[in-house]
Amino acid sequence: EAPETISMIPREAMMSGGTLLRLTGKHMVGTATRCSFGEETVAAHVVSTALAMCEAPGVSATETAVVVKAVVGELATASSTGGLQLTMRSEVSVEQVTPDNGPLEGGTSLSISGSAFAASETMVCRVGTTAPVAARCESVHMVTCTTPAHSGTEVEVEVGMGAWEFTNNRMTFKYSSSTKVHAVVPTMGTTAGGTMVTVMGVGMEGQPT
Repeated sequence: EAPETISMIPREAMMSGGTLLRLTGKHMVGTATRCSFGEETVAAHVVSTALAMCEAPGVSATETAVVVKAVVGELATASSTGGLQLTMRSEVSVEQVTPDNGPLEGGTSLSISGSAFAASETMVCRVGTTAPVAARCESVHMVTCTTPAHSGTEVEVEVGMGAWEFTNNRMTFKYSSSTKVHAVVPTMGTTAGGTMVTVMGVGMEGQPT
């Protein structure tokens, strides 16, 4: 029987190619099974009769979507059933992260500027080695997200269209202990101003003043 493509993860890939796709379905058997991307086919790694893996090829800048199917050998795509749309996106890049520091407890709202951002339910930010967090696409040049708690110090911030493929621009964010004020000396001054004040506490190093 001809293979049937039922589901695919992810549903978005970069135009430059190389995204690894996981296709589930039926009758995916033997070394002759391939993945079809429109008129182009590529080799598939068959894990079981219900699961195959293949790598998305690159596409031209004019293509925004292709239909992906599992096929046997060089059979025409029309002879296989099922088929899922894969959205192709331009290469995303991160150019700046603002602010560039915040507390270890997380909760800092980040504005990430870059290029080729596009609204997606699967868009995420990866901050250091913690699990990716949800991101919001504000425009083609701006993404926002909130930092998770982290035990590290300086970490890299990247943007992905899901938890499988991320930018690699190595922009950084520095975690530090929360600023806490313990004492202010002196405690009084003149109404005219000009009194020199010493503030004592923790977590002040590297913080804006």
